[in-house]
Amino acid sequence: MTDLTLIAEIDTLVQAGKYEDAKLVCRNRLSSNPDDHDALYLLGTVHLIALEFKAGLKPLSHLLEMNPHHQNALINLGNCDLNLGRLDQAASNFQKVLVLDANNGLALNNLGAIFSGRNEHHAAIGYYQRALEVFQDDSEILSNLIVSHHAAGNRKESLRLALHVIEMDDAGEALFPAFNMAKQYCCWEEADKILPKLIQKIKNGGVSHRCFEHINLALLSCEGLSHEGLFEILKKSGETIDSLRECAPFQKKVFRPLKRWRVAYLSPDFRNHVVNTFIRGLIKYHDREQFEVICYANVKTEDEVTAEYRKAADVFENVSGLTDRQVAEKIYNDDIDFLIDLTGFAENGRLSVLSYRPAPVQMMYLGYPYTSGLQSVDYFITDSFLDGSKNADFFTERQLRLPESFVSFGQLKNQDMASEIPSIRNNFITFGTLINPYKLNREVIRVWTEILKRLQESQLVLNHPNYSLEAARSNILLVFKKQGLGSDRVKFQWEKHPEGNFLQYYNEIDIVLDAFPATGGTTTIDAIWMGKPVITLVGEVSHERLSYSILNNVGINLDDLIAFNQADYVEKTVSLAKNRERIISLHHCIPASLKSSILCDPVRFTGQMEATYIEAWNRKFGESPEEKEAIVSDVSVQILNQFKDTHLSTVENKHG
Repeated sequence: MTDLTLIAEIDTLVQAGKYEDAKLVCRNRLSSNPDDHDALYLLGTVHLIALEFKAGLKPLSHLLEMNPHHQNALINLGNCDLNLGRLDQAASNFQKVLVLDANNGLALNNLGAIFSGRNEHHAAIGYYQRALEVFQDDSEILSNLIVSHHAAGNRKESLRLALHVIEMDDAGEALFPAFNMAKQYCCWEEADKILPKLIQKIKNGGVSHRCFEHINLALLSCEGLSHEGLFEILKKSGETIDSLRECAPFQKKVFRPLKRWRVAYLSPDFRNHVVNTFIRGLIKYHDREQFEVICYANVKTEDEVTAEYRKAADVFENVSGLTDRQVAEKIYNDDIDFLIDLTGFAENGRLSVLSYRPAPVQMMYLGYPYTSGLQSVDYFITDSFLDGSKNADFFTERQLRLPESFVSFGQLKNQDMASEIPSIRNNFITFGTLINPYKLNREVIRVWTEILKRLQESQLVLNHPNYSLEAARSNILLVFKKQGLGSDRVKFQWEKHPEGNFLQYYNEIDIVLDAFPATGGTTTIDAIWMGKPVITLVGEVSHERLSYSILNNVGINLDDLIAFNQADYVEKTVSLAKNRERIISLHHCIPASLKSSILCDPVRFTGQMEATYIEAWNRKFGESPEEKEAIVSDVSVQILNQFKDTHLSTVENKHG
């Protein structure tokens, strides 16, 4: 018979965050009866809640040796395995639960999480759908299902679920991926409905890091969100991350090393991913006499690119199976001097690790073009073009400028560039963009409409896989129609190029139109690599200035492509469109100059990064090697009440 008194006692202690006292009660019971089922189950569960996953294995395994049909023990053992990166063992335990109860929603949800983590999205969807039948309209499962459908390319179903969430009275965390889907598919009216609810949930606190991942890139392109409003959201995001930290930030004596600096990069993108384009040279070309390079990879499925990083780095650690605290402890014990987060709030990031202050100098770079909101991050790496007039006002980090460009990529895949611009054979100008639709908004469409009206024969090509969804196309065309432009002027593309490389699509475009306020980054580099002029509108904060920095580092004067207000954007676009000789000249001059610029010189760029790291150290600690105390965040530490419903890793799961 279940000991309800013991359960109530442990529950009370855990609710108060007294994990050690709860474990002691269980151990005292086990000292007189090592086979006490309730004590074993509760001890394992407390270890799980305290994120002591390895310690939780023993009592739960012992219990299951005696009672292999204990479903909650199987679920919690599976959760321990899952968080230790033992995915096969975790899946086996959850499958055992389903043999006992085919409709166990916890096991179904967790199996979905495992297959999602393996990028087996169709299998994940099957488990999530079954879990949703058990826990109808559960916000966590809905969130998982929306994301998995999108990842699997089931865009119509992903949007259907997102629109369902919008109509729910209490959608919980599912609002976050629903907002992202609304932005991805240009459902701007629906995004407007969700945004106030999101902001209120963030202000209330307690929102998981994964939720911020869903929305923070999409938020950067909201036309009606002020810099002040966006900054408040990000500051609250940082405060929430700090509140979820399990212990106080680490503190240590720091010395300027007598030998090599230890520089560490934290990223989920040491794999076949677009970010790889910009970090491969940085890892490869560090001066190994001065710097030791460590990569902490949050990579769940390694590939051939991961193998290249393993060879290039001095130390390569895959930390995907560790909790944030465990990763932070590892970095701390590895005596890292510089910790550079390459992801921020982008997908699968481990930004929470930095809240523990595991390294004396911590920096944000590349993956997310805005503030972390964390007091524990010292610097945001930028350049003179990216560092806008308002950056200092809307960043918790100090700005650390590189002398030329914030980015370098070496080269892209060799791709045949058309010898002539398309307007020569078409007799009209083709504007186009391959930018992600989440960066579009109604104001961008209004400005583009004005340009197309000024040039009556011109066409606009919008190219992205999301346009395979009819709803996305209809939403965009509706805004054009309201502005008085016919659908015959706009062409959508979403299929893979028949020659296998999407860069070939640029050969069909004369002039690339950038989005705003969030500008292109990778797409701008793709365009100039293929000899295409990019018209950009420059804002006041870094995410509004990415293209501005890139264009200014090509190596030739491109001022006629750079606008500082909407009217200027229209006029410069129209002027260029009417100047065929200038378009032809840019078509040849841009790629020629680009290939001798800092953008294609990762060796020079890496040297500049190294000098910038040392500058960061000297700014913070001075040039003297004397012992100095590392700065510690004064944000108060709060222990989460995790007994009832816990998010135990970057993959969402529930325990029994």
